[in-house]
Amino acid sequence: MKNTTLVPYSFQLVGGGVEVTIKIRERKDHFVITIYKEMRQQLEILEGDILILNVNNTEIIRPVRKDAAVSLPKNLLQGKKNRDKVSLIIKKVINQKSCLKRPSIGTLQNKIDIKHFISKKTSRGYPLYIIPRNNETFSVWFPIGGGVRHVTINNFVDVDEISEFLGFYFGDGSKSKGLQSIRLTNCEPSILQHCLSILENIGISRKMCKVQVIYATDSMVTTEIKRRCIKFWSNTLQLKQDQIVSVNKSYNVRETKKYGSARVCIDRSVLVEVIIHGLLQGVLYRICNPKDEIDYQMIRAFMRGLLAAEGFPEFNIYGSLVKVGIAFNPHSSELQIYQKLLTNLGINYGKVSGNALYIYGSNNMKKFKDIDAFKLHTTRNKKFLRGYMKNSRL
Repeated sequence: MKNTTLVPYSFQLVGGGVEVTIKIRERKDHFVITIYKEMRQQLEILEGDILILNVNNTEIIRPVRKDAAVSLPKNLLQGKKNRDKVSLIIKKVINQKSCLKRPSIGTLQNKIDIKHFISKKTSRGYPLYIIPRNNETFSVWFPIGGGVRHVTINNFVDVDEISEFLGFYFGDGSKSKGLQSIRLTNCEPSILQHCLSILENIGISRKMCKVQVIYATDSMVTTEIKRRCIKFWSNTLQLKQDQIVSVNKSYNVRETKKYGSARVCIDRSVLVEVIIHGLLQGVLYRICNPKDEIDYQMIRAFMRGLLAAEGFPEFNIYGSLVKVGIAFNPHSSELQIYQKLLTNLGINYGKVSGNALYIYGSNNMKKFKDIDAFKLHTTRNKKFLRGYMKNSRL
């Protein structure tokens, strides 16, 4: 490409895109560069286009504003000041309108197309852009301030895996309004490990996770307890020890769990839009209003996840399985949703006692067995199967 001395920039082709050397201007809490007319023409950049940039080996996404300016975060240009020259790489140019398109079909064979379930706007009304990266992955990004940190994930995920994850998240994940992170809490290692593996299959690395351990006790959380919990959860969840960021006391009349409960957090607001406001809401609608076999497959998998979070088998005095309970939040619509899902599975639910819905009867227990209802929770699954085998009617 031809460099020019008539404007304060130069650019050349490199392996990862187009390397641009250009002057920066300071503007409050960020820098800006101008994509000059000649450069826009040669690189076919239009106002409103979305740019994928590499700045000091860090990838960011930024729109081209009406004044042809592009903002750059100061933390990526430390030591730089107004009118200094910087070099960056324009990796990709994408038309903004194309990033608001969504696939019309949500499933392909035994896979869910994640893009189908992502809204065109965030929960706060910002446009939510899907940016294709290659045939297998895409990035999700929305503009707020300079723009959130984008996340790149896979186009498709296994129907059973994501439905199990969403069922567990519906039961044990945080869904409060204004939430800016993904949070899962449980004391059972097997289900948390399963959830992290599913997230990895989507493209969400364990490196993004932080864990807070909640330790129930009536006394002090000693250094030895902290060391024990950190070692256990880092090994179990395959995380570095510095990813276990705290071990905090939760008052209880006695210590109930040797390693406490783990709250897994991923502090990425864009994932809240994808998983909670996108996939969870979209899959919930389909399993509450099933139309085809893949919807029923989602229901079965969702129920396995839900039971790992909120379900519990109960025995009679002889150790035989006689009922399954599902805990719910009485200040939400969870009870009505559980009743609808059980009905869609052909399972007759019984009475409500306290904050739990109970299911009775040998036919219903057989149906739970048929869908491998507790398989995601090792401890409860052993209990369910033990009680199932002792019930002479099953």
